[in-house]
Amino acid sequence: MRQLLGIALLLAIGLVVSHRWFGKVKVWGTQRFFFLTGEEFLLLGLLLGPQATGLIDQGTLNGLEPFVGLGLGYVGLVFGMQFRARELAQVPPRYYLATSLQNGIAGTVLAAALAVVLGIAVPGTKLPLVLAGVATALGSSTSFLFHLDRRTRLGRSEMFRFMRFSSVFDDLFGVVLFGAALCLMHRAGPLGEALPALQWLAVSVLLGLASGALLLWVARMGLGEREELLVLLGMVLFTGGLATHLKLSPVFTNLVAGMLFANLDRRVVRYHEALLTVEKPIYLFMLVLAGALWKVAWAGLPILLAVYVASRAAGKYAGGIGAALVIGAGRAPGRHLGLGLSAQSEMSVVMAINLLLLHQTTQGVSLLVSAIFLAMIIHDLTSSAYYAYGSRRG
Repeated sequence: MRQLLGIALLLAIGLVVSHRWFGKVKVWGTQRFFFLTGEEFLLLGLLLGPQATGLIDQGTLNGLEPFVGLGLGYVGLVFGMQFRARELAQVPPRYYLATSLQNGIAGTVLAAALAVVLGIAVPGTKLPLVLAGVATALGSSTSFLFHLDRRTRLGRSEMFRFMRFSSVFDDLFGVVLFGAALCLMHRAGPLGEALPALQWLAVSVLLGLASGALLLWVARMGLGEREELLVLLGMVLFTGGLATHLKLSPVFTNLVAGMLFANLDRRVVRYHEALLTVEKPIYLFMLVLAGALWKVAWAGLPILLAVYVASRAAGKYAGGIGAALVIGAGRAPGRHLGLGLSAQSEMSVVMAINLLLLHQTTQGVSLLVSAIFLAMIIHDLTSSAYYAYGSRRG
């Protein structure tokens, strides 16, 4: 109880500090987007964890693992509810082609770079770990683009309309790739050793479909809003816990459930809005736990961090040029497109937490996660510089 009260108090302090102070810190002449990615809570968790003050000890972390599974499943469910076929059909086809090209280019650059560096830093590194690293780097911050759209004239162009669309699908590509990477980490499937990755991928999808079907059934029971929310959270906890037990991704599994629910229930908008009201506290709580779970691996970290950041920037830049040509924006706007997509998505932290939760002792995981967490801070700074550029134009 003492640990939980301490976490709650420090979360409240951190939230006040982040809005009252960090939000006013000037970097390159503009406000820093510290509050968008939540790195202060990640660092807070690191300070509270076993590596620093020990307020959150290993026993507490073990006891909180079910809540981590709930948080991961919750994020996946809310994210999946965005993908409604009726709305997606209204998107210009060239946007889908451009997004696929942008992610294909960025993913290829990242995969090549991470395979080389991880292979040197951690001999014997397997392909699934490389793919998991690529998945965490694909996402672009929707929050950053929304803020840029509201505060600058750059947001009033087709390029930025595409960027907002692309940022959502970047995360979709990332979550699907991450779910597949975790399936590849299994040596044997539930039905034998033949094609184990495909077997576990099928299990992930079927588990998500079953959870989505149960959610649809509950939605038709005529319960009150509070009862529905409690049942929904209970189902997410069960599905996320089962996926975690099977060493699968709760994010991917509940993504499938959310997509099914979104396309078969007319009240999905109301559910989505209700779930969004508690999204931020859950996300911040997960960030603190992620920081506490994080064991910084220093050996090889500077090189891997530099390669992760540089290859992600190069991939986004090149992918942005390719996407801009597809949507007809030209080569020059493509450079700005790549810069606008450089802000790393909050989903990157969620996938890193998922990786830590399931494979913390696996060789190379601590090193990769350390690079991911530090890269998010760097990308937050570079995004602030781009915001300053947009502000001058706007």
